[in-house]
Amino acid sequence: MRPRRVQRQPQYRDPTYRDLVGRLAASIRHLRERRGWTQEETAELCAMPVRLVQQIEAGETNATLTTLARLAKGFAIDGATLLRARPPKGRPARVK
Repeated sequence: MRPRRVQRQPQYRDPTYRDLVGRLAASIRHLRERRGWTQEETAELCAMPVRLVQQIEAGETNATLTTLARLAKGFAIDGATLLRARPPKGRPARVK
């Protein structure tokens, strides 16, 4: 993962940002597992690298709108669904 700029580090610690990253991670993991897909299958269907899927599920990346659109298209769902609140599962979003 590319290092974050020092001046942006506080925004990555903000509770609102962390909540959104955690929601996205939980949603992707939940949707993928519910469909019985591997991370590799998810990456192929969403037209993205496997590593990006792994980073999203681990809460280790700042997903762009392009990435959200690819995920929504791959899962054939409305993009807003990806950010709906879900009970936390797995590990929380990492903040560097």
